[in-house]
Amino acid sequence: MAHAATTVDGQVQTTNIPRRKVMAGGLAGSLTVVLVFILNTYVLPSPLPAEMASAITVVIGSIISYVTPPGENEHTV
Repeated sequence: MAHAATTVDGQVQTTNIPRRKVMAGGLAGSLTVVLVFILNTYVLPSPLPAEMASAITVVIGSIISYVTPPGENEHTV
């Protein structure tokens, strides 16, 4: 299993702090939930099914996490 790590004074150290990719995916997922809520409440004539809303959230969060580059001092160990 991979652990997040950061470099401190040239030494790689493991950490539990969320990395850039994780934070980007979480933020994208949260914003997608808000977007689906707005669409269901104000835009769409009938709401999206919950399964579809969940799938959209997972796909967008995963894509954003994948394309976000790691920070300059972030490593996987």
